[in-house]
Amino acid sequence: MLLAFTFLGILGLSWGVCPPAELIAPLCTCRDFHDSMMTCSNVFNGDDLLDPIQALMGRKYKIFSFEINNSSLLYIPHNLFKGAHIEKIRFLKSEIMALSDIDIAFEGLEDTLTELRATDAHYGAQWDWQQLRNLRQLKLLDVNFIVLGSITQAFPNLKNLNALGITNAEIEHIVDYAFADLPALRIFNLMKNQISEVKRSMLPMPALELTFIDLR
Repeated sequence: MLLAFTFLGILGLSWGVCPPAELIAPLCTCRDFHDSMMTCSNVFNGDDLLDPIQALMGRKYKIFSFEINNSSLLYIPHNLFKGAHIEKIRFLKSEIMALSDIDIAFEGLEDTLTELRATDAHYGAQWDWQQLRNLRQLKLLDVNFIVLGSITQAFPNLKNLNALGITNAEIEHIVDYAFADLPALRIFNLMKNQISEVKRSMLPMPALELTFIDLR
């Protein structure tokens, strides 16, 4: 919840325009607020998302938030969002086994995606964090109720990431230097895991921005 409230002011608000319902149905819907959101539900093949996202390309329609809900995907197609302007992505109650089908995730969102959340899926996954390495504007990464078990790979150099939460993830082990390359890290939340040891070497050196840690 801390991550949810902290960044309301930091990330800012933008105006968007939803495409007509018939262009994104039946899998997706869109709601017009100051922060237009497209939600796609019951998706079991990542390629089925291509047409709804294509509805945004080269048109007057513009969304800023994208959610996949109650779905199960082997991966997110690496070029799914190419040409779109999306600032926030959320996976809700969805099994996403891999963030991409190649070694780079979210191609096309390198300079727009600021927030990535995955919540309430209750399944096991081992994501390749290095697939996020090109997300230059990513500020918030929040993973909750997804069974990771361990973090065996260091996070890439995400220079603008200032809030990282991996909670209720049944984490028992974290590799050395896991978060050392996150120089802007300010909020660090690993609560409700099974971690027996946290080393100083796991965090940035120096950690000039770090103001909040929760390891309960």
